[in-house]
Amino acid sequence: MRKYTESELVEKASPELLREKLLETLIALDDFCREHGLRYYLSGGTLLGAVRHQGFIPWDDDIDVNMPRCDCEKLMELSGGRIGKYLLVPPNFDDAAHAYHWKLYNEEILVTKGEKCYPIFIDIFPIEGLPKTAFGNWLHYTRSRFWKLLSDCLWGKKWLQGSNKPAKLFHAAMRPVASLWGKERLFNHVVKVMKSIPYESSDYVGVMATKVHTTEERVVKREYAPVVEVSFENRSFPGPAGYHTYLSQLYGSSYMELPPEEKRISRHGLVPYRSVYFDGAQPPVKIAVCGLIKSENLGEQFIARSLEYLIREGLREKGVTRPIEFVEVDLLGRKDVLQQTKDKLEDKLRNYCGYSIIGLPLEAVYVLCKKLAMMIPIPAVQNFCYRMRHFIYEHSRNYRKRLLRYFDSKMHDCAFIVVDGAGLLEYSYNEYQELLLTVSRYAEKKRLQVVYNAIGRAGEFDEKDFRATILKQALRSPVVKYISARDSQETVQCCAGEQHQVELLADAAFWMKETYGISPKENRKKVGIGLVRGDSLSGYKVNFFPEDWVKLFSGIARELEKRGYEYEFFTNGLPNDIALGNRVLKELGLPASRMVPRPVLDTELYNTISSYRGIITCRLHSSIAAFTLRIPSVILSWNHKVNKLMEHIGCEERAVNLENFEPKYIVDLFEKALAEGVDDKKLQMMKDKAKKSVDGCVDLISRAVEACQG
Repeated sequence: MRKYTESELVEKASPELLREKLLETLIALDDFCREHGLRYYLSGGTLLGAVRHQGFIPWDDDIDVNMPRCDCEKLMELSGGRIGKYLLVPPNFDDAAHAYHWKLYNEEILVTKGEKCYPIFIDIFPIEGLPKTAFGNWLHYTRSRFWKLLSDCLWGKKWLQGSNKPAKLFHAAMRPVASLWGKERLFNHVVKVMKSIPYESSDYVGVMATKVHTTEERVVKREYAPVVEVSFENRSFPGPAGYHTYLSQLYGSSYMELPPEEKRISRHGLVPYRSVYFDGAQPPVKIAVCGLIKSENLGEQFIARSLEYLIREGLREKGVTRPIEFVEVDLLGRKDVLQQTKDKLEDKLRNYCGYSIIGLPLEAVYVLCKKLAMMIPIPAVQNFCYRMRHFIYEHSRNYRKRLLRYFDSKMHDCAFIVVDGAGLLEYSYNEYQELLLTVSRYAEKKRLQVVYNAIGRAGEFDEKDFRATILKQALRSPVVKYISARDSQETVQCCAGEQHQVELLADAAFWMKETYGISPKENRKKVGIGLVRGDSLSGYKVNFFPEDWVKLFSGIARELEKRGYEYEFFTNGLPNDIALGNRVLKELGLPASRMVPRPVLDTELYNTISSYRGIITCRLHSSIAAFTLRIPSVILSWNHKVNKLMEHIGCEERAVNLENFEPKYIVDLFEKALAEGVDDKKLQMMKDKAKKSVDGCVDLISRAVEACQG
């Protein structure tokens, strides 16, 4: 469930309006349960209000119902998490909505309690099977209560707010023990204890998820379970046939008598507000777009923004009217705004969410394993090193655990996950396999579907490599519903398995012109030379060093100048590209003004490219950007993905391979490209393929949106 803020509050609401909206929510639940044959009963103070007041207790401000656990699970399955406009949240260990029972939220009214802000909701407590004997029942509840208390040690600083000293001492003493278990394991263990006795085969039943009542919830099933209709606010709702025994156990035999005046107050202390959604405007459905989005290489943002554009257009064409909000999630867990720093450790501490200095010793071992694998080219040794790295990734602070916290902060209220493609099936220089597996695991835990749009391979791929096993686990997860490839179709298909039929389509970035709404500038005279960092080839075991790049770029510039072309250097935003550019300018004796200032926004980079008559570049998405603007480009190909894409486009002759890295050859090819221009048919072909790739997942996304709408 997402976090709500005061910006969504409009004005204070009356207690009467709060109860009116709670009743509307209960009616929606009642209609759904009757339609699908699900059993439930008014319970707690709501049932007492029905019996004693035929409606709300005048000072009450919530609604409780009980439902057999098996029916709770069916309710979640049948509703898909939405009953009409109401949000159904299952038991979970999220910080925002930690609970062992289901809740049905109505976002039209928000309430504040201290610093918290959340929608009003109906509590849906699961009814569990219980032991036959009173002692067995006490033991069962005590066991459950112990694990709940242990679990509570990990939520905020609740132990500091304990109402008595023994509780504080217990929480302080047991917190280290709870930390060893972790939130997820403790939560799952509590649920396991509560549901260990099946409801259907038990003679005694009761609710264990509530903290208000414990053993007094225990009732004889044959007396409690038959349904009787009770009147609540001029409407009939189901109540338990044994309500007298149930209410007597909870509130005493004199439950029909009103309490003293001083006790007729709400115990919740909630302040209700009308929310921005009160007049029928539903909150947007959030779709997570995952990729290398926060990279300083702004070409990665070209992919994400174009994909978002195509998804939005695809949903509009399908008649989806619900507002859509895209949540951009960086696979490496980088912050939304990156700071430029010089020291590598400082980069991580400043720019990576939740990065811990305590985890650095294990990280040193992680890096050492990578170096050993590169130094010792024996498959058995290398796979041993990769397994060690995977173990460290799974258990150290700065990898899986950190990323799961980051993913949860970003995607906790998203309805769908889209992985935006790029060359993610790589583990030669960059390594993304564990990141993709973490996305799949997170989606499994949150019951979200995942699609991979136009994914590709940027480096080597060996199916016998242990890292390929991780990639396969990620792509073959049951939550992954669609996969398309932008290159290396065979590799993508190998990772995806038989459950997917991978098509070779195209990157969403071919829709950049429509995405950014920018056209080529008039009177374009300059040629853009797109730089790359000096060590860009070292990770791919290619012997081409920074001084070689300086010599090549300087030679290209001199050759262009000799032929009468104006030129300037530009980068995709990476600081190391700028560093190489400064060396090139020094070699040429040119001022800093001959290199475009480092762009920090994707729009700046696209706008820069739109001002050129042609470009010579090393960056794939700079070339695609120029292509979408019908600006000819030549790309220096140092990776097979470049050749694959240019071949896919039908412009393979404009990719210059390493053996032809010679200024005269490159500029000759560039002049040929200028003369030929960009073939509109080839561009439209790539746009059609990119749209087809997105169309393949828009159907899935639209169904997820419909589920949110009910």
